Amino acid sequence: MRRVRIMRRAAALLALCAAACALAAETAPRPALTLRGPRLETDSDVARWVAGTLHARLGLSAADRLVVMRPARRWNGRAVFKIAQTAAGLPVVGAESRLILDAAGRPAALLGGHAPFPSPPAAAPTLDRPQAAARLAYWPDGGKLRLAYEVAGAAERVYIDAHGGGVLQRLPSAWGALARGVYDVAAACREAQVSGLLRPRRLRAVLRAAERNYARTEASPRPSGADAERLFAMLGEYYRFLRDTLALDSFDNRGSPLRAFGNVRFHEAAPGQPQCVGGVFNAFWNDSAHAAFIPAAALDYSEVVGHELGHGVIGAGSGLIYQGQPGALHEALADAFGVAFRAWLENGGAGVPERIAADGWRIRSPGGASRDLRAPGSLAIPGTAVRYPDHFDDFRHMRRKDDNGGVHVNSSIVNQAFYLLAMGGRHPRQRSGPVVPGIGLRKAIGIFGLAASDLLTRNAGFEAARYAFALAAEIRYGKSSPEWIAVHRAMDAAGIPGYWTRPAPQPAPTLQTKPPPAPTPTPLPPAQPPTTTTTGTPPPPLQTPPPMTKPQTTEQPPPAPTSTSPPPAPAPPTTEPPADDPSGVTPWPLVWVALFFVLLAFCGYKIVMFVTDERPLEQAAAPPPPPAPIRTAGALIPPDGGAPIALRRGLLASAEGMVIGRSAALCHVQIRDPRVSRRHLRLRLSDGALQVEDLNSTRGTRVDADPAPPFQAVPLRSGRTLHIASLPYRFAASSTGSRRSRGNAVR
Repeated sequence: MRRVRIMRRAAALLALCAAACALAAETAPRPALTLRGPRLETDSDVARWVAGTLHARLGLSAADRLVVMRPARRWNGRAVFKIAQTAAGLPVVGAESRLILDAAGRPAALLGGHAPFPSPPAAAPTLDRPQAAARLAYWPDGGKLRLAYEVAGAAERVYIDAHGGGVLQRLPSAWGALARGVYDVAAACREAQVSGLLRPRRLRAVLRAAERNYARTEASPRPSGADAERLFAMLGEYYRFLRDTLALDSFDNRGSPLRAFGNVRFHEAAPGQPQCVGGVFNAFWNDSAHAAFIPAAALDYSEVVGHELGHGVIGAGSGLIYQGQPGALHEALADAFGVAFRAWLENGGAGVPERIAADGWRIRSPGGASRDLRAPGSLAIPGTAVRYPDHFDDFRHMRRKDDNGGVHVNSSIVNQAFYLLAMGGRHPRQRSGPVVPGIGLRKAIGIFGLAASDLLTRNAGFEAARYAFALAAEIRYGKSSPEWIAVHRAMDAAGIPGYWTRPAPQPAPTLQTKPPPAPTPTPLPPAQPPTTTTTGTPPPPLQTPPPMTKPQTTEQPPPAPTSTSPPPAPAPPTTEPPADDPSGVTPWPLVWVALFFVLLAFCGYKIVMFVTDERPLEQAAAPPPPPAPIRTAGALIPPDGGAPIALRRGLLASAEGMVIGRSAALCHVQIRDPRVSRRHLRLRLSDGALQVEDLNSTRGTRVDADPAPPFQAVPLRSGRTLHIASLPYRFAASSTGSRRSRGNAVR
């Protein structure tokens, strides 16, 4: 018994030693975005790999299909493919991703997501087609699909139930901030003799007249009015800005013309619709017309024009929907475009400068600044006394009818992160937060622009955007580069959720006690032993070690002796540094190794002390109590015969409960499946009954066929099936209430 007790103590001490060594390296769970696969040399190879291997890895059903939508965009050898999902031959709204290949042509990452839909409804609508241009699509409703008509209008995109006729979703297609063909709306209004508000039909007629009779294009070089000429020149500058800064050929990277309706006006009775009368300051981009609507007053604020044209870049690239978090991202990215375009113009078109003044971070208007990226909290939300949020902890949950879910309000959180990424520093209110190493405005807009045009998907939220920004930095500057680290630090400073692993620290430079020798080589005195290391012997000790530029970890073999080689030098004293460190300075990796062995020696000493510890015979003779059995409330049993998950009563009865998810660091039970969220659900015992609580997971939790609402306790009875995402587990309650736990993943 004494030996068993000693061995247990020794094992505990070794475990403590391993934990202490693990504290030397900072680790964090990595997002489930990495992929591995063979080299894909052609677009056909990519299409086959996506349709086969990726389809199977995501667990999609036979009715689902993944389709490569467009040729790749290439950045520093990386290729980005847009992947869409169809079910029974029809597109699934919002089910898309971005596949990134590394420089060797192998799958490296996947942004976005796809869900399996094993039994889509029949594509036979009972409702007549509402418009000739409407198309059929599947609209995801939780874990099932609904057949819908997609109607793209001038102001919004509407999804209509193809069976019941109800509206499933409305998505704005005109994106406003306050808001090369230029069309003078004021001239068309004068021709039509408009003196009041326009109805939609007459408004369309006025806009057509402006395009037909008052157009300033490359084919019409004649002047068309001072304001129209200013806007025309600004569009040309924006084209060059996109080409030089983001390597884009126009807003859609296809060379499409930049279009704008100039000299428009907005009336307070209809501030979101262009008119011939009114004095409200506004501007917006219309995705259906692929054009910006710019009043004459906005020409004095170049960031407003850049903002609206930035909406065009985002709409043609990632296609972020204009609601909730994706809509707030839409606005924040457009703000970044506007600020960078103004800085580019004020720099004479010679590129985006690294740093700009405080005023350059404001989105201006005739009534003053509407937003401030440098200090969002310095301004109040219009019509209220509430400050704009500048940290994710202050995210404002708003109804869809209120600013489309707060797109102009919550965008200020990402605005704060963008400013810190470019200029560096600490969050203005979080005094103990991380210090961000600024990378300059030029690099920051390059990272945000790449994510906006190629990496983000239409339903991306703030967390997905964080990973897209980090991947853009990795594509442009490399993994663990200073720019990549700055992105994560900026997101941490603004509280945007996500995890990352810091790279290992680089060796610290060696402090010099004397100035280093002059770079000009000088002949050595004849009496001095040779310092060359070609024979494999270390040099003699020096009074002042030379600066160390890189720690050497391996010793190079000596060359074969020749007839002209000098004889080997005599063996050095035993006090010499080892041959693999000719500088005479111990490298930092060896310091860590030495510390590890010191810690290991200490642990060994403690083990020896325990082994040799003499106990009284009467104590040694007393047998230790048997280990208490692990009490369980049952198990979650997968139907495929896999290892069950034992439900330990100690965890279930605790305040936190038993958390199940994909992250080993954040959960008690880890399920390594990309469909499972990092923290997916929590199980608790309440009054002897087991309850399940979904932790706002991406793909939800169900008990049999009933979905579990987020953060609401739902009873789980024996015999029922718990669906974690799409993974089923049958709950079998314990008949004895006390048993040994075997074959489970509980830590």
